Amino acid sequence: MLAKAIESTNNETKRRHLVKLCETRWVDKYTSIIVFKQVFFGVIIGLDYLVESGDSEISGLARSYGKALTDIDFVIPLIVVNRVFCITKPYAEQLQKPTCDL
Repeated sequence: MLAKAIESTNNETKRRHLVKLCETRWVDKYTSIIVFKQVFFGVIIGLDYLVESGDSEISGLARSYGKALTDIDFVIPLIVVNRVFCITKPYAEQLQKPTCDL
């Protein structure tokens, strides 16, 4: 369902799923935030679908997640963090190479 919602947004990204947040590898953490921002509108559409067609428990959870994700206190930091991660990701990749000796 999420893949269909992401496709319906006519996004240029080839991503059709979310990436799990990795706590130990910085590059993977950067990637997961960048991918989440790319598929953000698809996630919102998927949650709206669950609000309309889910049972009462799922509908309530989807409504609260959707409200939290569309709150300005979430969206602005997401945009800022995404911007910073796009800039710093190449440096983190260089620092994580086995040939990097500090």
